[in-house]
Amino acid sequence: MKEQFVTYEIALKLKELGFMDPCAGYFTLKNEFNTFDESNFELNYNSFSDQYINNVHDEFPTAPLWQQVINWIEKSHNLFVDVNFSKLKENDDEEDIVIWEFKINEKWTIGKEWYDYSYGFKPIKFRSGYTSKHEAFEQAILESINFIKDRKTILSDVNKSKYSVDIEFDAYDRNGNEVIDDELYTNIILEGKDEKSIHHQIDKLEFGDKIIGYVEVYQL
Repeated sequence: MKEQFVTYEIALKLKELGFMDPCAGYFTLKNEFNTFDESNFELNYNSFSDQYINNVHDEFPTAPLWQQVINWIEKSHNLFVDVNFSKLKENDDEEDIVIWEFKINEKWTIGKEWYDYSYGFKPIKFRSGYTSKHEAFEQAILESINFIKDRKTILSDVNKSKYSVDIEFDAYDRNGNEVIDDELYTNIILEGKDEKSIHHQIDKLEFGDKIIGYVEVYQL
């Protein structure tokens, strides 16, 4: 039964992507696979995992079925994953050799260039040569996850703007020493989605023993 569910590695990656569909299985200590009993079948991240597992160990995710993940990737990320097989043999008197393969296609959505998509779909990845259906499913889902993460990174970078940050330090540093006039002010350039993200970055900056007193942020 365990082979019908995704691996621990994939379960963790799906959780990072925000997968929250109800599952019949989950992983516990030492990556051990378990299934919910019938009374708990509908439990998901919000109920079982967050209240019981993830409050203690965040690395313990629920485990969906392979096909459940394929359906979620299609519904949530407009990627269509097709796992199929072909039969090969060198001579007529030999037994068929089953070769598994997968295809990943992205569906056109508003805002994308139509000419990149043939009949509404754009090929993303094709791989063949797998000896089992399980291996083809695993690689197809891993490739889909990587594509989704890369796409999010690209969109995040596109939405970033540059900001000029003027910083004025307190007259005295953390050790009580007076800061000389030439070092009371500085200017840096940061990138972020908005001013809130810039201030979040500033909060993590360190300037030796100097204390940040006043900050002014300007979008470039």
